[in-house]
Amino acid sequence: MQLKLKELRLSKGLTQAQVADAINISAANYSRYESNINEPPLIVICKLADYFNCSVDYLLNRTEYMESASNMINSVNSVLTSANKKIELLEAKITELDYLSKQAMNQLYHTIDNKTKEVDHIVYQCQDKIKQLEKLQDLQEYQSSNFEQILNEAQVKLEHLKSIIKF
Repeated sequence: MQLKLKELRLSKGLTQAQVADAINISAANYSRYESNINEPPLIVICKLADYFNCSVDYLLNRTEYMESASNMINSVNSVLTSANKKIELLEAKITELDYLSKQAMNQLYHTIDNKTKEVDHIVYQCQDKIKQLEKLQDLQEYQSSNFEQILNEAQVKLEHLKSIIKF
């Protein structure tokens, strides 16, 4: 069985003796495991996996994933926890924005209502002025027609007076 011992040891910059000391085996035995002369017992394989912080499957070339399943699950759980916290923050922001949006809409409706009342008042005032102008125009037309009638009557009387005076 071909183990990834040499690759892992070199990636950490360690000697065979340092790895052997760390897991309490002889340097000669470790050298035979790394050279694939002997196969290590299961307990040594587990110690090596723990020491190199990788899964036994990775050490035995059964997977390309260095992390153990439990480490992967922990990583996924950590990512999920972080994502849930971010979701909670986003939900809080959405709630805040919803509140602010409703507040802004209420202010807008209030402003529109006030402006509508102002416009209605101005329209009423304009309509009232138009009615006053129409009455004034009617009065002027009446006075103008009445003036013409009085003037005509005066001219007739004047003509009558002139005719009386000539006689």
